[in-house]
Amino acid sequence: MTRQLRSAAGIATVLVAAVAGTAGVARAATAPPVQWCGSGPSATDLPDVVAGPQIHVIYAVLSDAPDRFGLISGGIATDLTAGAAWWQARDFSRVPRFDLGAFSCLPSLGALDISDVRLAHDSSYYAGSDSLFSALGLDLAGAGFSNAHKRYLVYFDSPVALPGDVCGRGSADAGYAQVYLAPDLKSGPTDSGCGNIESPDDRGGYSAIVAMHELLHSLGALDTTSSPGPPHACPGDAAHSCDPGDNQLDIMRPAGVTYWLDETYLDFGNDDYYGMPASDTWGDVQDSPWLRHLNAPSYTLDLAPGAGVASTTSDLPGVDCTGSTHCVSTWDAGTSVTLAATPAKGYARIQWGGACASAGTSSECTVAMTANQAVTLSYLKAVAVTALTAPRQIGKRVQVTLRLSRAPLHGEASVACRATTGLKLVSHVISGAAATCSWSVPARLRGSRVSGHIAVETDTGGTAARAWSLRLRP
Repeated sequence: MTRQLRSAAGIATVLVAAVAGTAGVARAATAPPVQWCGSGPSATDLPDVVAGPQIHVIYAVLSDAPDRFGLISGGIATDLTAGAAWWQARDFSRVPRFDLGAFSCLPSLGALDISDVRLAHDSSYYAGSDSLFSALGLDLAGAGFSNAHKRYLVYFDSPVALPGDVCGRGSADAGYAQVYLAPDLKSGPTDSGCGNIESPDDRGGYSAIVAMHELLHSLGALDTTSSPGPPHACPGDAAHSCDPGDNQLDIMRPAGVTYWLDETYLDFGNDDYYGMPASDTWGDVQDSPWLRHLNAPSYTLDLAPGAGVASTTSDLPGVDCTGSTHCVSTWDAGTSVTLAATPAKGYARIQWGGACASAGTSSECTVAMTANQAVTLSYLKAVAVTALTAPRQIGKRVQVTLRLSRAPLHGEASVACRATTGLKLVSHVISGAAATCSWSVPARLRGSRVSGHIAVETDTGGTAARAWSLRLRP
């Protein structure tokens, strides 16, 4: 049974590692080095090559600080590769779904889409802020990082000391997990501190613990709103696990007692926040949509845009196609994907096909990924006026016809008629690719000049009109 995730109330924090004097034993690092293989820093979220809700990584630097992306990006890739391996070793069926770029080293996490963001404010602004977490989140949201289907794992690189001895913060309500890098927080395996992502020998250590801890917070661990809630929630700090009876190496403790990620547990006993029995009613991160299901099939969505398509996108990250480019994306079984398209200039009426055939001319189509699916779409040329047939007097009537670029579909267009006062409109009709207005002519207007307008209006708001004029026979 899937349980509803509830976010931790407010902001959860992880304190500096309580390593010195407890687990202060140096050993060789276990995280194999991973080189970030991106083509170069980008301040934006690149087009998605991963389908589904995903975790986007940001390297954020102050407006007045040096950018160390080249040094830190490899540490991020190494730590998160170690984090994904740690997660999968504790649950073979799940792994975080990270946002990747279209880089040469796909599908490894060396291909992480890491946005290199220079913040709008300087160190004095953040030093004077009541909440670093909120101030940083507002700056990033202002820079466009606010997709509801993404969680943001942010590495905040400060050249000056940060107050409070806090390694990071995370909140499911805000959708952010923040890892703080600062001179006063740096530490090795035998020191108290937040790790050292800069040193290859220390990667996969406490900096990786901080990233996974805060990521878990952003995914809803621990549930602070249900009653009853997690049995090992800390008194006075329900967003962490710290009951004396619980294992001291649980990664969701408020402060660590080991330097190395591979020595920690993902919910020791599976009774607080991950992989719990269905009888436990509080939120289970294992049900998070931001995790890939490794023990379930995946299916492809084959999208073939045709004439008149400018772009096609999906509500969930995964489909972002330009023009008639053939796009294929891979989705976890059971995912529901809503597609929407934008017409090119001069086109106006969508035509769905394949798995979306039932959508007809609707602006959107929802596809259930219960099997491999193929979707086609195209647009018809917008209805336009090609000619105004010369107005004619036929007996006691005046008839005016517009020739159209194509026959409108049912309900797509209507004709509006206007004429000199005294002419009485008797019919207005669209038949095939022609729109016609007819008026009866009263005796008093015979021999005089009459005029008016005929217009075709479409259901998309477009209007094509022509003026006409005719001298009536006596």
